[in-house]
Amino acid sequence: MALPAVAALLLSLGFSPPAAAIDAEVDIRFVGSRQSRTLVEGVVGVPVSAVQRNEHGYFNLRLSGEVLVAGRPYERFGYRYDIPAGQGGEAPLALSFQRAWRPGDLTLLLEVEDLQSGLVIRREQHVLVPRLRRPQAPAATVEPEATPRAAAIRLLPPPPVASRRQRFVAVIEGEGVEEVVFLLDGRRILSRRAPPFSAELDLGDSPRVHRLRVEARGAAG
Repeated sequence: MALPAVAALLLSLGFSPPAAAIDAEVDIRFVGSRQSRTLVEGVVGVPVSAVQRNEHGYFNLRLSGEVLVAGRPYERFGYRYDIPAGQGGEAPLALSFQRAWRPGDLTLLLEVEDLQSGLVIRREQHVLVPRLRRPQAPAATVEPEATPRAAAIRLLPPPPVASRRQRFVAVIEGEGVEEVVFLLDGRRILSRRAPPFSAELDLGDSPRVHRLRVEARGAAG
């Protein structure tokens, strides 16, 4: 779905000058909650034909985002993606991100920059963020209220073949998670205590088999 460009507004926020309109799909999903906020999972699909490879056969892209609430800046975020070319055929390049936003109406401004050609793709999208509540026990039953849903963790799909620096995103579903730990080949790399639960990892210059593990831990560890 093509979304309108808003060059004047983007310029006022410090984005670079307008670029040609290109169809880049934006998919927004609501995947869970964390305290009073809703976990939002987004994927921007960039056409392979619109971007260029570097001399090593990689696409180098940067995703910048800004969230406006009632016309005022609420949050800015950015991600860098180095994706090996030729692994997904002509399928769009999937740039995934995860944020935690307060429920309500907001405007999402996205900018994708091809670091090879300088091409910039921009999109604006209105998002109505719901408040996700945990289920309660039926009123007619004598059972106590339903306990919070057990926490689960999953990784957003990475590129089929990856090397150099790659960003990996973990998604939390349920309640009670205080820390997310990333382990690469059995070695603890880093931990996150608040969304986005993501890590940029150095996988080396040449593709080889790695094991990436993410652990969701509660208050007691």
